[in-house]
Amino acid sequence: MKKLLSVILSIMLVIAMLPFGSVVVLAESENPEQSNVCTDGGEHNWVMTTDKASFGKSGMTYAKCSKCGKKEPGFPILSVDASIEAAAYTFDGKAKKPKVNVSTADGPLDKKYYKVKFIDNVYPGTATVKITLVGDYFEGTKKFTFPIVMGDKVKNPVTVKAKKPVVKYAKLKKGNQTIALKKAIAVSKAQGKVTYKKTKGYAKITINKKTGKITLKKGIKKGSYKIKFKVTAAGNKYYKKGVKTVTVKIKVK
Repeated sequence: MKKLLSVILSIMLVIAMLPFGSVVVLAESENPEQSNVCTDGGEHNWVMTTDKASFGKSGMTYAKCSKCGKKEPGFPILSVDASIEAAAYTFDGKAKKPKVNVSTADGPLDKKYYKVKFIDNVYPGTATVKITLVGDYFEGTKKFTFPIVMGDKVKNPVTVKAKKPVVKYAKLKKGNQTIALKKAIAVSKAQGKVTYKKTKGYAKITINKKTGKITLKKGIKKGSYKIKFKVTAAGNKYYKKGVKTVTVKIKVK
């Protein structure tokens, strides 16, 4: 009876590891009193093992003897099915993520047992959804594709933000001084070639059209100078031209 109890406890441990929604089928031993007798001598040393389920393939848990290799079946793990929500997508500059359904015959699979990755799902073309099963009971990968078509060009997402650059007066007394673009204006998300133009401000402060480098000419006095710049992103086959203005406060001290 002690040996039978050991087998029962092993199977109960397997059941405790069961993910929600799986079906349990306990194996029957023809001779329970002898089921724990190991051919290598003594009692079996049961270790829990799993043949993982996958897409379209069921799995099984086992109590396996680490000495003789004998297996006692525990419970089956249901196979997995997956699909994505059918939809027509038009490019708008945003990532497209159709709804993903992952389930077994018992219903939706817990999200802790799979990961979803979207690939090339922004621009027109063929996007991919990659579903990867993970954890102690499942394994395997399945891919789906869906199209993104081009419609009208969309608004350029270019953004600009002014910074507060400082130039030393002592250096300006000796010659022209320059300010790198990144120290004066933060430009991000620009689509297409970017150009710069000064639209308002002190005549002795200029900006390079191509690089955005700002030049202060020799002889400028101490003080603060507000300069207005126009930043233009030319756009491309997906995005329209975008124009932003920004006022930069340059301090000479």
